[in-house]
Amino acid sequence: MFADVWKASIRSGDCVVRVGGDEFLVVLRNATATDIATIIERVAASSPIEFSVGTATVHAEGRFADAVERADLELYRHKTERRG
Repeated sequence: MFADVWKASIRSGDCVVRVGGDEFLVVLRNATATDIATIIERVAASSPIEFSVGTATVHAEGRFADAVERADLELYRHKTERRG
C-alpha cells in the first residue's frame, strides 16, 4: 500500500498528507535539502505509481501552517514541471 511506503520513509514527527489523486504534501521537521531528497527518492523507488509532491521544512520556531503553504506552492510547481 502506498501509505505504508510513505510511513516507512519518514521520521517520527514528520507529516504526509494526500491532497488528492496523486498529490501529496510532506512537512518535515528540521530537515535539510538532502533529507528531503533522500525521502522522496526512497518513496519513488518503492512506488509503482507516479506521484507529485510538495515539501517544506518546519523548525521549532516556525509555524506548521506556513510550512504547509510552502509545500502546496512546491506541489503546484512540481505538477507544472511534470506537464511541461
